Amino acid sequence: PLASDNSQIRLLQLKAGVGDDPVTCFLEVVDLERCPDYDALSYVWGDPGVPDSITLHGKQHDVTVNLYDALKRLRQSDKHRRLWVDALCINQGDTKEKEGQIGLMDKIYSRAKEVCMWLG
Repeated sequence: PLASDNSQIRLLQLKAGVGDDPVTCFLEVVDLERCPDYDALSYVWGDPGVPDSITLHGKQHDVTVNLYDALKRLRQSDKHRRLWVDALCINQGDTKEKEGQIGLMDKIYSRAKEVCMWLG
């Protein structure tokens, strides 16, 4: 869980890969004021009824096809990439967390090293 004072965010560590390598990643909790460099992804969520699967913390996790395609395209071939992706970095099942994190989105995007847009 994140700190209740909204001082923390989750970042996605997208493991290196190419082509048809599986999309593999894990989440890390960081302090927003002192977090490492990261990129933020802004994208069209797509149809949640048509999922694809990534490996998150060693377990299969369904994401929209659009997010899956974006992660495949954005991963680097030689090193991990740190990203902020709302659907994965915010606990979508926790209304209180969602409200707090949505309130931080201006800071999250403005502090990103790069903001990537993915329209599908």
